[in-house]
Amino acid sequence: MITPSQQPEKSTDPNLQSIDYFDTIYLVSKLSVGSAGSQVWRVRSSIDAFEKWLGRTPLLRDLNDATLSDFIKQSQKAGRNAGGIRWLVGLLLQLWRFAVRRGDISQQSGRPVVSAMKSLRSRKRDSKPRASKLKPATLKKPTQSTATLLCDFVAIYERGRDLRPRSIEQYRNVASLLSRHLRRPARIADLNSDTLNAFIAGELERVSRESARSYRRSLLVLWRDAFERGILTEYPRRVRAIKVPARIIDGYDVEQLGKLLDTAANLDGVWWRTMIERRHWWYAFILTAWNTGLRLGDLLAVEHGQINSQPDGSGRLSVVMSKTGRVINRQLPPTNVAAIDRCIASGLPRKLCFPMGGSRNALLGEFRCIAAAAGLRGTLRWIRRGSASEVERLCRGAGRLHLGHKSPGLFETAYKVDRIVKEELILPPQPTPRATGERKDGST
Repeated sequence: MITPSQQPEKSTDPNLQSIDYFDTIYLVSKLSVGSAGSQVWRVRSSIDAFEKWLGRTPLLRDLNDATLSDFIKQSQKAGRNAGGIRWLVGLLLQLWRFAVRRGDISQQSGRPVVSAMKSLRSRKRDSKPRASKLKPATLKKPTQSTATLLCDFVAIYERGRDLRPRSIEQYRNVASLLSRHLRRPARIADLNSDTLNAFIAGELERVSRESARSYRRSLLVLWRDAFERGILTEYPRRVRAIKVPARIIDGYDVEQLGKLLDTAANLDGVWWRTMIERRHWWYAFILTAWNTGLRLGDLLAVEHGQINSQPDGSGRLSVVMSKTGRVINRQLPPTNVAAIDRCIASGLPRKLCFPMGGSRNALLGEFRCIAAAAGLRGTLRWIRRGSASEVERLCRGAGRLHLGHKSPGLFETAYKVDRIVKEELILPPQPTPRATGERKDGST
């Protein structure tokens, strides 16, 4: 990682091309403070769009109020979406303000703004009243038939059940995938064995067998619900089963966890949304994930008030797991409590111990970068697997309890790392040396 001492010197040439300025100064400076590479690279895409509009390579002095205002007005006349224009101009403003703060561009106000941005915030309000404001008596009950779109039926299915957001997203996703396979909007009538078998065969060539089996399960759930409602007359059957072979489970051991913690302790930069230093956040997060064995969603929801301090400096954490609804209690060692306290002291005041600085996918991607920097591979789930496997190695049968599983066989099939548990293997009786290939005279 680039250290602050390696930051580039100031550039006073206003005729410098903006792309060269981005590559040599902006990108290097942002990465030196720990900014996410995906977020920084979006500025490069805005420069490319600005170049297409100008018809030439934009210079650093082209970042001014008049030029960007013309860019907004002409983009609006061309029929471009207001949200897309606002997004591109906002990224160009980030580059402009960065150059002003460094003194590479002279600006009297010190805070560059674009006057035409106000036109992008105006929205036409519909004069018709919204459906939510109508009286209940005037709302029509939706009719359901085989011609009903599958995405509309998914919305009806969701309203009658207490589903998690990720489960709702899964049903919506499989309805979209079926529509893409049919090259038209999927309907309830498409829930039949011929259509689903063709869909599964196509998905097996595109995704893994685990994903294809998940799609099959979701479509069968929707088909069964449509049958119970009387919309379809055929019960779900004759749908191709998908065999998923067992795989060798892997996870982090104690030595590998130490490498992760050492790498996390040397991170630079802060998350601008929460102003928390990355090194404090990741060190406390990885250590808490190892000691508790909680899922990612439960870890992100942990509040500092849920940790009860003990006289010896340790802590006791009580959490209601979102997936099972069960209460689990975990003991945190004094080093873990001290790491959480440092994380809480860093950044803005808050209740959550580990608020995300970005999206869930960005969080997972940043952990993969940390693992690669430590010379390892794997994902956040490897911490949960390794934690439970180390507990199982110390006490047989404790791995399942550490994870809070109801099913007794789930730990063995999905979480047990054999190289960590090191179960005792019993060999059968060995044959005599003569039976191994030696002749009676002793020759081989």
